[in-house]
Amino acid sequence: MYLCCCKLNSVKPFISNTTTKAKQYFIVLGLVLLMSAICFALSDFIGYRVTAFVLLVTVSIIAMLFDIFPVLLAALLSALIWDFFFIPPRFTFLIESTEDMIMFLMYFLIASVNAVLTYKSVRLQKLQLRKKRKPVPLCSIILYLIHCRTSYVHLSQQLLAPPIQY
Repeated sequence: MYLCCCKLNSVKPFISNTTTKAKQYFIVLGLVLLMSAICFALSDFIGYRVTAFVLLVTVSIIAMLFDIFPVLLAALLSALIWDFFFIPPRFTFLIESTEDMIMFLMYFLIASVNAVLTYKSVRLQKLQLRKKRKPVPLCSIILYLIHCRTSYVHLSQQLLAPPIQY
């Protein structure tokens, strides 16, 4: 039996807790490349602006699971892939339209800021979960109170007892 009405559920560890930095970089690269390949296959149907949103969501999900530097790599890589493979003229890093240039810069800025803020938010949640105290079983409190009562009785008997004379 617990004093509070609910137990704290253990939170499953995130990927960043169980993998090395090198594995995180490889997983992040794989996810960005996979999503880019899917978007490239569908680019005739979805257009390059929808692709930007798909890649942005991918970076946001990566930010919830991995450390900050792999996430920033994902933001940079997805922006460059989006520019090279999707923004017209395709297969160049040249952006002719002013609208597309502003959109590219905003994409990179939003992806980076989103990555950093999401990473900080997840890290703060992990710290708060570690700091929360687990509920104390009722039997432990009763035993503590019995010990305090016994100590109090023993102390009061010692204070009230007549002094020992030699």
